[in-house]
Amino acid sequence: MDLGTLKGWIDGLGYRADIENPSTLRVRPREEGVAAFPPFFVQHAESWVVLSMLDVLGDEARLVKELPLRLLGANRDMRLVKFALDEHDTPLLCAELPTESLDQSELADAVERLIQYATTYRRAVTGVIALPPTPSSTSG
Repeated sequence: MDLGTLKGWIDGLGYRADIENPSTLRVRPREEGVAAFPPFFVQHAESWVVLSMLDVLGDEARLVKELPLRLLGANRDMRLVKFALDEHDTPLLCAELPTESLDQSELADAVERLIQYATTYRRAVTGVIALPPTPSSTSG
């Protein structure tokens, strides 16, 4: 498994994968305006491929009082891709795939889910579409 193989697989999905450095790809829509998602990174390490969509929720997320609870709720419903917080407590979406048995279909599933969840949960977590109330918001 090498970066060139990952690039080929992602290009084959219809996205543009540019080499940022010897271990990292930057993925974005092939054509502007075709698919609305923030660029994300695919990092290849010895035993792992890590997909990371940084600042996925935008500035609106910082205004959500119950953001950590909403992220945990979203993670419970998501497969393969999860929300995490970076060192500045900014939400990101990520997936970690072991390279040992990684194939094109597994990477494709992770890429498609990352993009789908970014769109779906940006609305949900920032309050444009309400999530079910958390236990703390319904008590008392």
